[in-house]
Order: sequence, then structure tokens, then C-alpha cells
Amino acid sequence: PPYGEIDDEPCGPSKPQRDFHQLARRHRYAFFLGGLGSGKTWAGAVHTVRNILANRAMLQAMGRRHVELLHLVSAPQWADLEHPWRHLTTILDQAHDENGLSLIAGKPRKGQRLWEIRLITGDVIHCFPSDPQNYKGANASSFWHDEIEEAVNPHASFKLCNARLREKRSPMLWGILTSTPADLGQGMAEHFQDLIAASNPNYCMVRSHTSQNPAYADGEYAANNAETMSERERRVKLGGEILPPDGSVYGFEVRPDGD
Repeated sequence: PPYGEIDDEPCGPSKPQRDFHQLARRHRYAFFLGGLGSGKTWAGAVHTVRNILANRAMLQAMGRRHVELLHLVSAPQWADLEHPWRHLTTILDQAHDENGLSLIAGKPRKGQRLWEIRLITGDVIHCFPSDPQNYKGANASSFWHDEIEEAVNPHASFKLCNARLREKRSPMLWGILTSTPADLGQGMAEHFQDLIAASNPNYCMVRSHTSQNPAYADGEYAANNAETMSERERRVKLGGEILPPDGSVYGFEVRPDGD
């Protein structure tokens, strides 16, 4: 699907979005960390649909056509789920417009405890807030958590989704995160950064500035937002930087007495 428009014409992914798709195919966990409007949620939705279909193709190639697989999409609150839900349904509707065949079986359903999209492939997408009391006991093939750094406890939200990643019938198991950095610089981004620095092969991260989204390449959106932000907010909320909390100690001093 198109990623934006340049001169009223559809355009492809930005370099960070392209890097995210490439890396997320090679690592079990991928994090797209970007500024406001950098296209991270759209990239997360595209990757989710693509990987669900690729996973299903592998399953069918193994001769297993009638296996129902579950895929999770989460966000901190119900209101936060509207964005990924809209992107997912838009992409699936575009597939129908292009091919004349709907991938959606029935009508997407918004229930009180979860929202559900069933696909003709046998795959089911459940969308829910990342409250540990809200979703338990499922065996999933994948998860996508949008705006995870906005969760009350990002680490607990990640553990909730990751604990469900245990569908043994699925050819692939994967998890992706998309988010703007946390104001205080503490969360899953910092955790990913540490694991990547330790050469853990399961984790990867891509970072993006707001202005790298093709839809906002003229810089007007970033400039308008920057007017009401402090320097720190601009670096975090537009630049996608991971900054430590204000007042953090950046190092230590060795005294002559050895203390």
C-alpha cells in the first residue's frame, strides 16, 4: 500500500520504514521508534498484514490449510487502538479494491473486551488494551504493540504480549513495537538498546525523525509542532531520541584515594 503522497501522487516507504520492514523479517522482535507522525504505526500495520500472509503461505506449503492462528494487536488504552485498527482495516480494504477479493471474513467486530478481525485465511486478529487483567490464556503467533512507551508500565505490557507468543503450530513467531520515545527516556526502547548493544540476535531497532515521513517531507508539520515544544521535547517527540531523565548522572569520578 502507499505510504504517503508527494505532489498528490502515492509514494513508497521512507528509508526508516524500509529498514524496519527488512530488519523485522530477520529478527524475532523489532522496534520502530520514531517522532510524532513519522509513519511508525502505518509501518506496523503493513508489517503485521504482510507477515500474517507470509506465515500463512508457509503453513499451507506444509500442507496445513485448516489451522486457525491468532495474532495480537495492543495499545495502552482503548482510544489508542483506534489508530492501528483504522490502519489495518484500510490496508485490508485496499487489498479488496486492488484484487476484487476481500481478505476479511464477515465484519470486523468491536466488542467490550476485545476487537476482532477474522480473515479468510483462517487467521484472527485480536485488538485489546495492554491491561494484564484484560487478556489472558491465548496462544498467539504474533503481537504488535503500538505506542508501548505510553503504557503505564511498558515492560509489563511487553511481557503480557510476549507471554502469549507460544503458538507451536505457527511457522513463525514474532513481535513488533512501534512508539514515540517516553518523556523520561525509560521503557522498552532503552531495554532494546541494551540488548542490541549486547549483540542479542533476536532484537533490532529503527529510529526515525518526524520529517522523514514522505507525507511530511516539506517540514511544515514538524515546524508547527516544534513551536510549542521545549528543546528536550523536540529531540524526543520529533527526533525520536532516547534521552535519560533530567538530572541523571552520566558517569562517575574516581578519586585519588580510590573511592
